[in-house]
Amino acid sequence: MSQPVSQDKPTTGKKACATQRGKTWAYALVDGTNPDGPFIAVDPALPNDGCKLSARLVQMRLKVSIWNGIEIHIPLGQEQKTNEKSGFGIVYRSDKGEIKQCNHRVIQIEFPRGKYAIECSRVSAADQARLGYDDGKVTLLAIRLAPGTTATIRGFGLPFANGDDVEIDNFVNKGEPMAYAPEVNLMSLLTQRVFHIFLHFKMELKHLEAIMCPIARPLPFEYPYGTKHTFNMKWYDQQLYADELKDVDAYPAATFFRDDNSRVAVLAQSAVQERWWIAKTANFIAKRTFRSYFVQTG
Repeated sequence: MSQPVSQDKPTTGKKACATQRGKTWAYALVDGTNPDGPFIAVDPALPNDGCKLSARLVQMRLKVSIWNGIEIHIPLGQEQKTNEKSGFGIVYRSDKGEIKQCNHRVIQIEFPRGKYAIECSRVSAADQARLGYDDGKVTLLAIRLAPGTTATIRGFGLPFANGDDVEIDNFVNKGEPMAYAPEVNLMSLLTQRVFHIFLHFKMELKHLEAIMCPIARPLPFEYPYGTKHTFNMKWYDQQLYADELKDVDAYPAATFFRDDNSRVAVLAQSAVQERWWIAKTANFIAKRTFRSYFVQTG
């Protein structure tokens, strides 16, 4: 038995700008109202103080998705064996065309574009020690959402179960806090106005600020097919012969869309472009006149 496909990993491949996981950054998410409080989600490579969730600071720069934010990874249990036995099933994800088992759910927190501020500061030796470092390269990153704005949350509300850990299951399904962070439940975590993240960052602070700058990102992606999606061959001809479109590479597969127009555009164009060239060729052949001769045989 299987569950819906989980979201793809966003930080792999040449077209994605990753968090440099395992190279220069290590990170721990803490309560936005109390940076001195317990870790809520921690990089698995760091001392976790009993923390059961992991977190990633994400700079997504895929062809159809450009945003900065945070990912929370929530485990589904040891290889999901208990979930399978209970009837919940196993969660899978797509990875470069392959379907692989995914042993965690991912919740993404996308910061509102151009409407958040960041502050970077080096931390004390005691805070460095919490992350297991003593090289002076640990940074506290504070991300503050602008008044009247909200983060975009993806992955919240998907079916979840962890048959191996009741505490994690209750954290997601019942809104109960973890014992190691009793002041924070899932809803309060996702609806914070300020996010505090500890990073182990080997570059200068100004480089980190430039990377996470809310203004220096390219414009949001839009499919170049307009807003009219009713069947119209003449319009399709104009679209697909346009100079700016005829050399466009195929867009990556999408599992969600920013708005309904994007969804309808993909549904319409995936059907049109699959058959458009066949219809054009058939019409061209039908209009041609061929000379023919009847030859008696035998």
